[in-house]
Amino acid sequence: MRFDETACFEVPESVHARPFDDEIVLLDLAHGEYFALDDVGARIWEGLTAGRSLGGLCEALLSSYDVDGLRLREDVASFACDLVEKGLIRPRRAA
Repeated sequence: MRFDETACFEVPESVHARPFDDEIVLLDLAHGEYFALDDVGARIWEGLTAGRSLGGLCEALLSSYDVDGLRLREDVASFACDLVEKGLIRPRRAA
């Protein structure tokens, strides 16, 4: 599954996120699973769930991390795909 840089996402009602120290803990009530995101994963989660597009989020992250832009885009897109496959976010439909 691939998403372009304009892709935006939303959180299903069954998924709840809570900060815990430097992490975010996700609880998927539909599947009875929980996940912990480290500080970088938490920043990506916050950006994606705030309605930022993949491209917009990557631009914001590039100013915070010393990383190759292409590598960052690939990693963020891969992380978003993992979240979608686990049912923790879903692509937001156009209005």
